[in-house]
Amino acid sequence: MEPIFAMYKTQRIKNNEAFGDFCHRITNPVIEEFMATYESGSFATMRDPFGPELVTTDATVGISSELLATVQAEATARGYDEATLIDLILREALE
Repeated sequence: MEPIFAMYKTQRIKNNEAFGDFCHRITNPVIEEFMATYESGSFATMRDPFGPELVTTDATVGISSELLATVQAEATARGYDEATLIDLILREALE
């Protein structure tokens, strides 16, 4: 199932396109072709076109290694890099 969800993540045409609608639109042969070349775990580096733009920084922030590891894990799980997740959290907290 991972390849199909990765395909959905990167190829849906609307942010709220339902998974079933996506699969019906794409068709089985196209999904099977994608699955044939998909490498397990590569979803983590695939860009979500409806996700926030990744942040480019020119600064470093001093945080503990333990907290940084947590941020890295959470960012990966959400499809972001660490800088983008920290930027989103801080913007939300300060608004």
